[in-house]
Amino acid sequence: MRRTGVAAVVGAVAAMAGLLAAVWWQAAGPRGAAAAAPAPGGGAWRVPIGPGRALVLDVPQGWRMTVRRPVAGPPTVLIGPSEGDAFRFLVTPLLQGGGAPLDGTRLKGFLHQIGQRVVARSVEGRIDLEPVPGAERAWYYRLTDREPGEGYRHLAQGARAFDGVVMTFTFLSHVPDPPALAEALRVVATARVE
Repeated sequence: MRRTGVAAVVGAVAAMAGLLAAVWWQAAGPRGAAAAAPAPGGGAWRVPIGPGRALVLDVPQGWRMTVRRPVAGPPTVLIGPSEGDAFRFLVTPLLQGGGAPLDGTRLKGFLHQIGQRVVARSVEGRIDLEPVPGAERAWYYRLTDREPGEGYRHLAQGARAFDGVVMTFTFLSHVPDPPALAEALRVVATARVE
């Protein structure tokens, strides 16, 4: 049965959350990702997301960006520092296949659902949503992995709703609240769909 509208977005976000949870708990970084040049002087990166539409991300100077495009499904933008693996920032834009745009209440409900997939392995044991500073219809939560092994210990994951597009994001780091997290949240707040 083909799902449309909000149900399709929820399904896609839930699938992505499962994938990103696996990355968080098991990986030390996106090995094998194609290298991309740092954004010289920072700047806007356009990621095509559909006919005549693009997600525009204002990426800080020196950050590297790679776009992975699966045969089926939305692109995922992998962003990291110019050197090393101090953090990874993943952004996936999902087209909402019709229906009313997601309002804040429904988006927060979806984030709670997604967070339940990883909260059991976290130190916190619960999802506390925070608004993304400077953005409308955007929230995120933070969790700490109890047993990260060689992987990332800290996760910030959330979503921002635009008309017809839901931008999901995950920020992974080895330390709590690195300066790059504030920069990543600025990328979310300044993102736009054109």
